[in-house]
Amino acid sequence: MGEPEKEYLVRVFVDIDRDPAEVVTVYRTSKIDKYWETQP
Repeated sequence: MGEPEKEYLVRVFVDIDRDPAEVVTVYRTSKIDKYWETQP
């Protein structure tokens, strides 16, 4: 998706109160450090 290549994180929000669960929103972000948590 464009040049130069860049890493993205895809965030998915799911409504688990529905049966079956339903995807509400999906979006791509380049702010990986803001959302990604690494384990020590």
